[in-house]
Amino acid sequence: MPDDIAPARSEDVSRWARAHHVSIEEARVRFAQYAMLSGIGRNRAFHNVLVFKGGNALDFIWSPNRSTRDLDFTVNPDHDSELPDHDEVRMMMATSLRTTLAQHGLTARIQKWESFPRRPGNHRFSSIQATVGFALADQPLLVQRIQDEQASPQIIPMDISFSDPVCAFVTTRMANGTELSVATSDDIAAEKLRALLQQPLRNRSRRQDVLDLAVLIRAQALDPAKVADFLLRKSVARDVVVSKAAFREAEIRQRASDDYDQLEALARHTFIPFDDAFATVLAFVDELAIPA
Repeated sequence: MPDDIAPARSEDVSRWARAHHVSIEEARVRFAQYAMLSGIGRNRAFHNVLVFKGGNALDFIWSPNRSTRDLDFTVNPDHDSELPDHDEVRMMMATSLRTTLAQHGLTARIQKWESFPRRPGNHRFSSIQATVGFALADQPLLVQRIQDEQASPQIIPMDISFSDPVCAFVTTRMANGTELSVATSDDIAAEKLRALLQQPLRNRSRRQDVLDLAVLIRAQALDPAKVADFLLRKSVARDVVVSKAAFREAEIRQRASDDYDQLEALARHTFIPFDDAFATVLAFVDELAIPA
C-alpha cells in the first residue's frame, strides 16, 4: 500500500485533509475505509477468503487516482477450506468492527445487511449489500447515535460477491502491518471490461471504468494475455458475451459517456477526456485474445 494513502489514525485526519487538498468530510471517509480494511485484514478468518477489489482497491493499492465511498469484495470460491455463508460473514464483520475499529478511535456498526437473491435455494449471483455507519471521536453526537443503535448519516457501503471468479490476487501489507488479500490490477481490469459490456444488461452506466482502465493502460500496468483470460472467465460466470465488436456497440459507448466529465473533479492526479480514454480502451481491447 502506498505511503500516506489514507489517515492511519483519527488524529491524522485534519493534517491528511490539508496535505491532499480534500475536505474534512472526505478525509473522515478515507480514514473509516482504512480502518475497516485494517479490521478485515486482522481477522484471520477473512485473510484469504475475502478479496478486496474494485475502484478503491485500485486507489488504495495499485493506481492511486480516484476514490469511491464503497468497498467491494469477493469471497474467493477457490479457498481451500469451507467457505462462510452470509450469516457467518456478518458475524465476522461485526467482530472486526467491534475489535479493530475501536483501536482506531472509530465507532461503527452495521446499519444495513441485505442478502441477494432473496429467494431461498437460488444461490446464483449470490451477494451481500451492506452499509456501515461510523463516527470519529470528535463527533460525539454521532458516536452517541451509533451507541444508541440509531442510523449514522456517515456510511461506508459494502458489496460482497459470492459468485465471481477470483482469477488473481496477492497479499499486501498495509502501513500498520495488517495483511490484506487484494485482486491484482489485471483481475480488476478484466472485471471492469466485463462491467462495460454489462451496462445494457443491468441498465447502468459505468463512466468510472473507462477512466480507470485508460489510466492503467497508459501506465502500462496491465498484461493483455492475463486480462483476456480473466475477462473470458469472468464473463462466462455472468452470461456475458465477449467480443471486440461488442465493445464498439453504440449503446456501450453512450452509457459509458453519461456524466463522464464529472470525474474530472474527482480525479486527484489524472483525468483523460472521454473520447481519448475510450479510444485507449478500444485499442487495448484490440490487443486481447478474445473473439472478434
